[in-house]
Amino acid sequence: MEMNAAFVFLCIFSFLGHSESTPCEASGLQEQLLNSMRWSANITEQLLSAQRECTQSGMDADSKMQASIHSLEKTVSDLDSSVNSRLDALPLALGQLAAKLQELEAKQTALESALSDAADAWPAGSYCIFANGPCPTGFVRHSGHIKAFNTYDFSETYIKEARFGDSWMGCHGYCGWPNARNWDAEFGLTTCCK
Repeated sequence: MEMNAAFVFLCIFSFLGHSESTPCEASGLQEQLLNSMRWSANITEQLLSAQRECTQSGMDADSKMQASIHSLEKTVSDLDSSVNSRLDALPLALGQLAAKLQELEAKQTALESALSDAADAWPAGSYCIFANGPCPTGFVRHSGHIKAFNTYDFSETYIKEARFGDSWMGCHGYCGWPNARNWDAEFGLTTCCK
């Protein structure tokens, strides 16, 4: 079909006087014309193929973009639902937390009161405790001491200084050498009694 059309074209071309060749003599020209037409058809097919690919690629990209947008919209919707359900549950949780806080504050107040009562409560009976500052309620402070009593020997084995709250024991004056007779001791007791 292409050959016939080309041949007809050559004949018309020749007939119009644009060529000195007759259709029968134009077989070489006919072959060149056919090759040009084939090349043109090939280029046209390549252009159409490229256009189809671009169109398909654009459609693929568009459908991928639409799918991504749909996926993102679903994710946002799911997150929105999740946030809303948590926000709806928040007042109940806050109410429970406030009730628990009030319960804990009441327990703390009761424990502080019990601790205060326990600090002031001492076992029944008559006894004394070492003083260390003011005496507890219901106790009376008593103090006494012995000073300048002589120890068996003049070494640190027999006199070791120490404090027990407001009570104490140690050397009376200077202990040790060079004055060996000054290994005298003293102690003082301060107690709270009831």
